Amino acid sequence: MVRGADLVALAVEFFEVGLSVEAGTPVIRAVDETAARMIVGFSYQHGQEAAQFVTDPGGPATYEVVDGFLDRKHPITPPLAALSRPVTPVAYQPARASRLTFRIGPDDRIEFTRTGILAAIRTLEPILPQAARPSGAAGAVSASFDTRPSLLWVGPDLIGRYTGAGLVIAAATAADRRALPAPATRAEAAEVFARNMDLIRNVGGTVRVESGHSLTAGLRDLLGSKRVVQLPGGPRLPIPIPPIRDEWWKHPGAVSLPPRWDETAIEAPYRLVIAPSQDGVWTHADGTVDDGAGGGAVELWHSRLATRVDGAVDEGPRSDRIVRAVWTRDRDLYPNWIETDPPVTPSKDDPFQATGSLTPRDRNCLVRQTSEHWPGIDEPRSVRPVAADRLWLSALGAWLDLHGAWYTKEYSASHLRAKGGLSSILAWDHIAPQGRDQYVRVVYPGYLYPLGHAAALVKVTERQVSGPGQGVDAGPTASLYQRMYIVVSERSRDYPDTPAWPFSRVDLGPATSPPILKPSDEEVFWPRLAETTPVMFDLRTTDRVGREQVLRAPLLWVAESVSPLDGRIGQAYIGADPSWRNIAAHGQRVGFTRDTGSVNPTQALRFTGTAAQGDSVPRLESADITVEAAARLAATPPLTVRYRVPGPEAGDQRDAPWPSAAVSDDVWAVVDAKTAGKPEVISFGTPAAGSDRAGGFVTPNLPARFLSCAKGAVGTPKDALDGSLQDPAAFFAGALPRLFGLVDLAALIAPRSPLPAMVTEQLTAVAALVQQIDRGTALAAQLAADAPGKVLAEANALRAQLESLAGLLSQAVGAGADPKIPELTTAVTDARNALATLLSEPELPLQGCSALKALDGALAAATDIATVINAIGAHPSFRYEFRPTLKTTWKLPTGATVLELEKDGFTLSVTGEVTGNGTVTMRSSAELRNVTLHLIGTEDENFFPLMRVKVKNISFVAGTSGKPEIDVKMGEIAFLGILGFVDRLRRLIPLDGFSDPPFVDVDTSGARAGFTQAIPNLAIGVFNLSNVSLGADVQIPFLGKSLSVGFNFCTRERPFALTVLCLGGGGWFVVRLAPDRLTLLEAGLEATAALAVDFGVASGSISASIGVYLRLEGDGGQLAAYFRMRGEVSVLGLISASIELYLELSYDFHTGKLVGYARITVQVSVAFFSQSVSIECRRQFAGSNGDPTLAEQVLEADRSAPAWDEYWNAFAVEGL
Repeated sequence: MVRGADLVALAVEFFEVGLSVEAGTPVIRAVDETAARMIVGFSYQHGQEAAQFVTDPGGPATYEVVDGFLDRKHPITPPLAALSRPVTPVAYQPARASRLTFRIGPDDRIEFTRTGILAAIRTLEPILPQAARPSGAAGAVSASFDTRPSLLWVGPDLIGRYTGAGLVIAAATAADRRALPAPATRAEAAEVFARNMDLIRNVGGTVRVESGHSLTAGLRDLLGSKRVVQLPGGPRLPIPIPPIRDEWWKHPGAVSLPPRWDETAIEAPYRLVIAPSQDGVWTHADGTVDDGAGGGAVELWHSRLATRVDGAVDEGPRSDRIVRAVWTRDRDLYPNWIETDPPVTPSKDDPFQATGSLTPRDRNCLVRQTSEHWPGIDEPRSVRPVAADRLWLSALGAWLDLHGAWYTKEYSASHLRAKGGLSSILAWDHIAPQGRDQYVRVVYPGYLYPLGHAAALVKVTERQVSGPGQGVDAGPTASLYQRMYIVVSERSRDYPDTPAWPFSRVDLGPATSPPILKPSDEEVFWPRLAETTPVMFDLRTTDRVGREQVLRAPLLWVAESVSPLDGRIGQAYIGADPSWRNIAAHGQRVGFTRDTGSVNPTQALRFTGTAAQGDSVPRLESADITVEAAARLAATPPLTVRYRVPGPEAGDQRDAPWPSAAVSDDVWAVVDAKTAGKPEVISFGTPAAGSDRAGGFVTPNLPARFLSCAKGAVGTPKDALDGSLQDPAAFFAGALPRLFGLVDLAALIAPRSPLPAMVTEQLTAVAALVQQIDRGTALAAQLAADAPGKVLAEANALRAQLESLAGLLSQAVGAGADPKIPELTTAVTDARNALATLLSEPELPLQGCSALKALDGALAAATDIATVINAIGAHPSFRYEFRPTLKTTWKLPTGATVLELEKDGFTLSVTGEVTGNGTVTMRSSAELRNVTLHLIGTEDENFFPLMRVKVKNISFVAGTSGKPEIDVKMGEIAFLGILGFVDRLRRLIPLDGFSDPPFVDVDTSGARAGFTQAIPNLAIGVFNLSNVSLGADVQIPFLGKSLSVGFNFCTRERPFALTVLCLGGGGWFVVRLAPDRLTLLEAGLEATAALAVDFGVASGSISASIGVYLRLEGDGGQLAAYFRMRGEVSVLGLISASIELYLELSYDFHTGKLVGYARITVQVSVAFFSQSVSIECRRQFAGSNGDPTLAEQVLEADRSAPAWDEYWNAFAVEGL
């Protein structure tokens, strides 16, 4: 049937009818009342046009946000002039023809004219596919998400809490009962439990039962199960699987069937067959419609889908004007569609290979979600029709304005397939005027791994006008461009009980990402702006102590239907650029537990997670944190840490997550040295952080294997819990802290010794002053216990003054307290006077003196006590304190005693403060009291000691206020054994020569204190002794070398000289000893005899010298002896002759060789002519340490021996 004026072009067919004339008009009536049909055929109503995928929309675009997504109808975008023009010709594939089918009843009469047939389309009963008939209403996106309560009763005294990690079932608390009263009656309880069970099953997600709670029978029945999976952070729990019948798809209504030849079938969009419900009616003009202006233009004939309401036709906006997708021709191409969803990318057998607005999988999902009832899909929101705001059919194509939204969780959680859930679509919008797509949006449900925030992948295919071209295609072109982006639908997520996770809340932005690259796998991928540039999401986090942080991180998008057992998630996440998973925190402070002691400046975070169905539970894999006190004290790099697993064997469980970051556990982290090859040691003795920052003669490398909220870095969790070192060797294992740079500190510390403390605090001005006063009080008590005589009394007096001042300060800052400023001012003055008295004592140890001076400075700054009390704000302070209990002796493995120690004789302290203007002040001190060094062993142990040094006190104090100070008080020094001859000379040295030494040299390598004492020359007759000096020093290196003590009698550069008549000589002796070895022994002696005569016209002389030189240094050494004899005669000064004999014998300790050397030289001079002759001889005896082996002489670097092969082949017999 054709009407050219308004382009009516329909193919009308009648079945089981008859033609008769009534009142002069031909009419059609039914012959067989059950089989009479009228089928109205339309040419194809839609075509699939190729779209060009783009990532740059050509400029900023603005959209109206509706339901958390970009507006489905009205995108406001600028012309995309920068877009590349499509390659012509553009691929295009038309749909198949469409048809409307009607039943002709016994009373129906159809006027057999164009007008009559068009009128019949409006009035006849439509014949629809079974799946399309039911009435219904389309849903909105906002109604397609879970609206689950935060609490719900699941059994008597058992409540479920929904968190970001899923459902947690636990015993109801009093707070729970106040928030949600329990059902009042048994009948009400049964109804509530049943309703909530249904909600749990439909909502899905992970289920976790808190330890110690059992499930009710009803919950067991609900979760009683055919399959068990391991849930993250909880016990093994069954997951409900609905019963599945064999060949369920054969059940009527389970799946759609292709429309029969006599059922309505509209293929629009391409390959998707839709049909209206039984409430739909078609309306149109029966005749032509002109423009009403007399211009001759007429309206294109079209038939519009409307709604029949109480017998009337309503074309206005209505939610119940619906269509359903009843079939897709893709199922003919992919016959295994029940077992496997059709692909996203068309197969090679698909005639349309280009990028289209809908994929085969999209069309299959639309059929399933609008018309079919698969097992386990029971939620009404899961299967519902599509709103048809506009569905017009014409000879030039259809006008489509279709919108649908669905609840997708049941599809994703379906167990019909072994490898994951069913693919689904969250929302679909399709606008196509005159059979050509204008704007098509498909929204896919998913989440962002590992945080778990729900996020949708949005695919938009939109017609845009590109800029002018050249040649034939010079004009603008309206082409389809496709883009994808991510929309974060769950902007905020709480993590109240998530294991191994430092954040209680994460707010995610932006709401919409920029357009992304088309992923190769549209189910698991990193959203990227370019090949190596991921989309960066803004993470506004709240940690366990309530602090907020701002992070930026790429996240992995995972489709909701992907199984948590699917290996693609882990492969994509781990296989990406490692820098994508390294989230920079830029030093922001993060509280890793609810204890403020776990707050640390954080440089980087690395997340991982455990995937669930449509969700994931995040976990902190590791973090690079700065132990603030250590960073202030030394150039300590950030430590890589993981959460610790509490338990008796926690120290070995480095890779396991901590059960609950929300629960405060003092020892919360284990240091992971393997992650980045970083040491587990906070080192004060490296070139970057010399021991000058921590006490000079000690290198306190602190092991940081665990982190404690209260103690900072600890060696084992037991240490922090007990407050002492249970096993010093285990605590310091591998850290190698050194006393004198030699002795392993762990070997000196007694078991159950007090634990080192490294603490960072935020203190107000009053609190900081009180803390310093408390330390001064403790120091005064120590001085009173250790110091003799007058120091004792003055220390007790200071202690009393400080205790009084601390008490007044504590009362001044209490709630509603009266500061009593006059009394406080007097107390400060009295304390400073007591300090001044004690500081004037010469017997006061250096460390005590320095600490008391620091306290005096703090009290001086607090003279205006009212300002201190009223000061606002807190400033960070940090301290490292170590006062271990020492063993009384330390021996070498051979049994030789090296050190004798006092039990409480060691103190190490480093303190610092950041003032209000940002200035850092620091003070470090170390003191070792009453130590005896045995070098090496004692006579009682049957060893041969060389030296015994008793040290009363070694103190080292350094800080930002001045240069380092050293105080060394020596006791008895005894040279023993082969060095006993030095002891008589040693007695000339004053024992207190180091306490106020003539020289103190301090540089970056260490400190050296000592003296050199010259002895006056002695001349008695023919005897003359001159250039004699004595010296001694102690060297304290900062960079890990051993402390050493040196003594010298003269030096190589300035030897002593001794003359008696014609005999003379000189020499020197130098010895330097470290606690573990003889560092240097050097000695030289020389004697000479000379005789000369002069007769005027002739003169002559003869001399003989003999000398010995010895040098022992480390493992090497040299011993040499020589003899020289020389004779000379001269006549009138014109003729002279000389002869010299030189003999030398040297021994090299390294090679074990004895070398002899002899030389005789004769020289004759006559007037201006001179000639000399020398004869030399060298011989080597014994020793083989330095001789090369045969292998060293023959073999090359690659272990080949070409020279030997050549030699061997020279003797080979020529072959036949």
